[in-house]
Amino acid sequence: MKSVSFFLPILALFSLASPRAFAQRDIVYSGLHFRWSGKMFRVEGAKSTPILEDIGTYHLYRINPDGTGRKLITKGKDHDLYPKWSPNGKYIAFIRRTDFETRSETVGVMSADGGKVISLGKFKGLTPWLLWSPDSRKIAVLPDLEGVDEDPSICIIDTQTKQITQLPKVVDIAWSPNGHYLYMRRFDNSAVVQEVQSKRSFPVVHSVRLPVWLDNDRFIGARVQYRKGIKRSYELNWLCIISKAGKLLRHIALQEEQGSEEFRRLRRHPSLTSILVLETAHQMSDGWHWSVSEINWTTGATNRIVDGRLLGLSVKGDRYIL
Repeated sequence: MKSVSFFLPILALFSLASPRAFAQRDIVYSGLHFRWSGKMFRVEGAKSTPILEDIGTYHLYRINPDGTGRKLITKGKDHDLYPKWSPNGKYIAFIRRTDFETRSETVGVMSADGGKVISLGKFKGLTPWLLWSPDSRKIAVLPDLEGVDEDPSICIIDTQTKQITQLPKVVDIAWSPNGHYLYMRRFDNSAVVQEVQSKRSFPVVHSVRLPVWLDNDRFIGARVQYRKGIKRSYELNWLCIISKAGKLLRHIALQEEQGSEEFRRLRRHPSLTSILVLETAHQMSDGWHWSVSEINWTTGATNRIVDGRLLGLSVKGDRYIL
């Protein structure tokens, strides 16, 4: 039976790095940091403690999987959200929000041990979705255009040149592990697999959401059915395995439909090759509510593990850290 570790209330997103990466040994998350003005104290017996301000700021922390060694790695008045390790474990990318009302945001990148933050681009709202390229050079982001009369488009940021490339009407991408192929799904649900070097594209007849490459030759994703009258809400019914040439190899009906949710993320299990880890969320009046499930993509069997937001998994995948 899997064990679960809990940490402070968080608004962060963590993804496992490659097996050799330093990032596997600890966790990065975004936590609410309360400031102290230095003027007021609360006296408790013979001990006085500072009174914290009512309004705090989200900053990034690193912590060991066993809960020890917590270290604050960002500071300032801006809110630092949704951190993600680079595949080589050397860098952390995150969304820096300068204003919650206008949602003025930038993508921040810093070294794993903290230090100077490099700001990349300026956006009016980003979804909680960051994707590193396999070579740890590029970052893909998806602007949140809720209430805006235009189609969303993924932007790819080159961390070395700071150049931003927009993929018109592309809302979902996934690089193959070697970086040679790129799956892209557009807003109209059409999709292609592109050879990165030659730019040659192969149409995908059965487009999928939440794409995950199983190896350099095939990827898996979710075929979904949108619920009528409910924006951004869909039911996950079955999975498709697709070749790098865009051909459908197999589809797997899920034994239990995953219901209607507003946000999902699918990732590979770190040690069990037949298991995918599904993170789902829906928004309620008191905020986002998250849960974690396992899906056996060979049989379609599903198993809900725990309620909570996934920070990471242990190297063997026998512990879920929330």
